Amino acid sequence: IIDRISDVQSTKIKSGFGGTVGNKGAVLIRFCLDDTSIVVANCHLESGQKKEKERVQQMKEIITTAFSEKSSKYSYMQHDIKIFFGDLNFRVNLPYFTVLDIIDNMTHDNYAEQLETLLNNDQLIQYRLDYSW
Repeated sequence: IIDRISDVQSTKIKSGFGGTVGNKGAVLIRFCLDDTSIVVANCHLESGQKKEKERVQQMKEIITTAFSEKSSKYSYMQHDIKIFFGDLNFRVNLPYFTVLDIIDNMTHDNYAEQLETLLNNDQLIQYRLDYSW
């Protein structure tokens, strides 16, 4: 399919220590496959149980600044297909041993209920519901 790929661009966004260090951030590549524009972002976001607001801010920064230079035809959100992955570092907002207990006590009969408890406390899911991307 290499003959069907065009408009390849890449960029990197530093977000560690206020954007001055590359220990956190993203590497992105965008391209067109036939008439479909695709962007892929591989990220490493802030770690820590209580740093979810910082992670969300880093995600927003990556999304809003990627390919924003004048030479690019597309911003991140203008792509037809967007893939955002990596070490996002979001956590489950439950005590560590509570999570272990839920996992250890999962059975065929209570699996759906236990999984729902974990998903209802997942930071990334909560922020996806709270923010419009």
